[in-house]
Amino acid sequence: MAFPIGNLVSSMFWILYCIDQDLVYPLIEQQMIPVALNHIWHTLVFISPMFDILVYEHKYPPRKYGYICVAGVTLAYIGCIFWVAYVTNVWIYGILQAMSMPMIVLFCAAVVIITIALYEWGYWLVRRKEKDIDGKFVNRKSH
Repeated sequence: MAFPIGNLVSSMFWILYCIDQDLVYPLIEQQMIPVALNHIWHTLVFISPMFDILVYEHKYPPRKYGYICVAGVTLAYIGCIFWVAYVTNVWIYGILQAMSMPMIVLFCAAVVIITIALYEWGYWLVRRKEKDIDGKFVNRKSH
């Protein structure tokens, strides 16, 4: 779960940061949150799971179960975002404040699809490590 979610957080933040910095890291936050801490929150969550998946042996669950889990966690988080917006009348992410409700729904659907695609990428990386020189998969038993 850390691989797709960490990659989503990092890639979404830095893509949006490049498009319009004020949508994800406005000046008021820059004054309160040091640059190093911002990098820990938004860069390390990409580096750590990537290192982990490339160095250590993992066993991913079947795709159907993995998709359901990743989509469920993503939808639960999106639900929390909507709940906070409903209770406080403030979107916790500036980009959502700038969108209409139909665009927010499309954005959230895209986030779920991207997270599932990132899960698939992690699944592919794990399977790729299991291949031997001839391109056949090796059955490794965990000790």
